[in-house]
Amino acid sequence: MPPSLLPGASLVWLAVGHPRYTRGDKRKCLNNYAYRLATALTLGITFPLASLAPSCPCGAGIDTLGDHFFLCSRATAERVFKHNTLLDVFKAILAEVGITAVTEVPLRSLNITPPNAQPNSQRMDLFFSINGEGVLCDITVVHPCRPENSTAHHTQVNRSNARRPGGFAAAGAERDKDRKYGANCRQKGYTFVPLAAETFGRWGGETLTLLRRLAQRRVLPPASSAEDRAFFHEGVMNHWGSVCRSR
Repeated sequence: MPPSLLPGASLVWLAVGHPRYTRGDKRKCLNNYAYRLATALTLGITFPLASLAPSCPCGAGIDTLGDHFFLCSRATAERVFKHNTLLDVFKAILAEVGITAVTEVPLRSLNITPPNAQPNSQRMDLFFSINGEGVLCDITVVHPCRPENSTAHHTQVNRSNARRPGGFAAAGAERDKDRKYGANCRQKGYTFVPLAAETFGRWGGETLTLLRRLAQRRVLPPASSAEDRAFFHEGVMNHWGSVCRSR
């Protein structure tokens, strides 16, 4: 099994979440098709694609393992959908710990120079403050099986990257985001955190660090021991991870 799919790395979304979230909570519900597709992609098994055209509008053939769906914007909006829903989840997590976040913040409104003239590079997904520290976050979703040298529309798909160490793709996505935005944000006194997620479910290290920091803000029961606090915060992390992975 590829390291990116090892238990504990990508299958946590199957775990039972916080008891206050019921079975009917839409943040943890998948319809039948979405569940079958998620299971097939996670386990690396073929998925029935009989109802789909044999080729993508970009000209590539549709592979039975589904990689092309996560690589080509002309095939589906799968990664865009995941990006947008994760943005909603992160905003809800911040609200849960008493932090108000602003989404789609123009960089120039913070006196930060955008990295280029591309429309998608002019805004930051999240802006919030923790103890007077301004934090900017940008979400990125990366597919571990993305070819090293992708063509314009990813017309050749292979699964070699899935054999890389777990989290390899997410770590690379974090570095790419930091190269793009990090220096300009820090120059103006802001902290930049790339929120990277792999399509198989693994989170980037900086995302986990931020979630742990936010978990510390959750109110503990009175007279809690150090062991109780550690268990409580770990439970919060597991709950948030379950919610995020179900999107």
